[in-house]
Amino acid sequence: MCQSCCQSIGTDLLLALLCLLCTAALAGMVAPRWRLPVGIGLLGAAALFLLPSNLLGQLIGEAWLGRLEAWARLTPLPLAQWVHLLLFAVLGLLLWGRHRYLRGRAGAVLLALLALGAEAAQFLSRGREPHWDDAVYNLLGAALGVMLASVLQRLRPRPRPRQDRPSEAGR
Repeated sequence: MCQSCCQSIGTDLLLALLCLLCTAALAGMVAPRWRLPVGIGLLGAAALFLLPSNLLGQLIGEAWLGRLEAWARLTPLPLAQWVHLLLFAVLGLLLWGRHRYLRGRAGAVLLALLALGAEAAQFLSRGREPHWDDAVYNLLGAALGVMLASVLQRLRPRPRPRQDRPSEAGR
């Protein structure tokens, strides 16, 4: 086996391990009922950001990819930018909305690190190139997710405090 192949396999294994560790850590931060959806979402996002583009087309299917690209042509953004925006909007919504600890500076820093780290990790991935504008769309998507989570938190009905009624026996 050639040295570049071994190095490439080692890099891929390192990226996979980092993705699994991040997924486990982040999924552990949310309520138990949200751990599986958050974990699946994080692994899916990692796959979209790190797998080569031609492999993603094969996984999704050319027909679906064609439909998505046709839809994106109706908007001012290309499909790739929509993917960045929507993935990080969902991630921001799930992480910000489901755990109190992440509704402040810690959550904002974590989302920013994930948004920038997703692009930085592409330096290590074969067939992918990081772009600063993708990092901007990652950050914008995370901000949209946080805003949506904040709006939903405000719209959610608050539990009413229980009013203890005097018992009939006590009268």
